[in-house]
This record gives sequence, C-alpha cells and structure tokens, in this order.
Amino acid sequence: GVGTATPITQLDVDGSTRLTGSATSVLTGTIDPDGDTSVTGVGTLFQSELVVGDRITVTGETRTVTAIASDTALTVATAFSDNANDTDPDRLPALLTVLDSSDNLGLVVSDQGYLGVGTASPSEVLSIEGPDGVKIRIDGPNSPGGTQGIQFGHGISSGASGYIGSITTAGGGLGTLVFSTSDDGSGERLRITDTGLIGIATTSPVTTLDVDGSTRLTGSATSVLTGTIDPDGDTSVTGVGTLFQSELVVGDRITVTGETRTVTAIAS
Repeated sequence: GVGTATPITQLDVDGSTRLTGSATSVLTGTIDPDGDTSVTGVGTLFQSELVVGDRITVTGETRTVTAIASDTALTVATAFSDNANDTDPDRLPALLTVLDSSDNLGLVVSDQGYLGVGTASPSEVLSIEGPDGVKIRIDGPNSPGGTQGIQFGHGISSGASGYIGSITTAGGGLGTLVFSTSDDGSGERLRITDTGLIGIATTSPVTTLDVDGSTRLTGSATSVLTGTIDPDGDTSVTGVGTLFQSELVVGDRITVTGETRTVTAIAS
C-alpha cells in the first residue's frame, strides 16, 4: 500500500503516480544477424536483459522483440538484414508491458510511445491485433436515438473535422451508420440505414441509393481487351485467350477489326 493503510490489491496507490522508462542500454554479448526473424546471440543474456515488446538495434537496424526462447535465442517482428556482427547491440526498452495470467503479452507501450493491444510491435500510435471478428466496440445509451461514434480532428482548431457514428434506431442491435464532415463534425453527408438504404445529402433515404442533389458519373476510358478475336460473320463471338467475364459487362461495346458492336450476352 502506497498512501493507504488498507491495500486491497498487490499494489494499491492512493494518489498520483509517475512511471519513467529505462534509458537505452547496451546488451551483453554479440549478435550476428543472418537475414531471419530468428536471432541468435553469443554470450547474450536475453532472458534477463529483455522483455517482449522491447526493441533492439543491431548493426544499425531496429526491430521489436516478439518472443524470447533462451538467453541466446529470440524472435523479432521483422527480419534483420544479413549484416556484420554487432558487438554492442542496443536495447530500447518498452515503456510498459502488461501480461495475462499465462504470461502472454496483452498490451505494450513501446519506447516510441505507440500503444499495441494484442501485438508486441505497434506500428502506429494505436495498433490492435486479434482473431477474426470484432476488434473495437463502442457502446452508448440503451435507448432508441442514442448515438456513439468517433470524431476526427486536425490540431488546427478545437472542433472536429469529421465524424463516423451510429444511431440506435430500434431494439435488437439495429442502427444507422452516419458519416459527417464539418469544422465541428456535425454536417452529415452520408448515412446507411439498418435496412441497407444509402442516403447522400438526405437523412431519410427511401431507395437503395437516394441522392438529394446533382450527380455525375464518369465512364471508364477505352481499353484493349486481353486475347484475340477473329470474327466469322456471326453474332456469336469466340475469343482466344480472352477474359470476357472479367473485362466486359452486357451493354459494353467492342471494336473488332474496325467494326463496333454492342455486347448483349456473355457466356464465358
């Protein structure tokens, strides 16, 4: 107990806390990288000097430690190049690592200040990895009309420049997804209803795609088809090495030996 006479956990602090990370240090022993993610040391003490989530610099390249098998064997997230032997490899210690009851890494804050959840090597300010399925969940009030979402800012003003949110419309997990852009994140531009209707510039779409305003559609440029076509004076066209099903749709026109015709069916 720190600041309390009645601690209820192994470390119970009543008051503010401050944690300062370790400075960069030189590891014991040498490492001769061989172009693999498996790293072998000579005279090293990986198990006592490193933890998963730390980064090491070997011959000028820095990699994140993802597993430690022994004092002389560890794994990094990205392979080192096959460089020269490093007699003074460096350790860049993670600021914070959190393990589960089986000693598996659950959370790490790297020396760069990047937060990794489910990953030892966060590549962005927040990196989340996990099995297939839900990765992030944001809950709001349990009532129709409740909203929850994410705002995006740019540091220029206190307002948000964009917003993606969900509006609860009924029970059973039904809701509407909205996309907004404005200096305060309030200007809705697009929404997808719980029935799959998409509204652009309208909050009440009544068709699969409902646009309130002008529209502009630009077709694809003329392109050369794969393969060859040798016309035989019939409406049935046979190609050699062609990819009609992936390169054409009914309604397209094709030009063969200077003559242009409209495609009415694609069999293969």
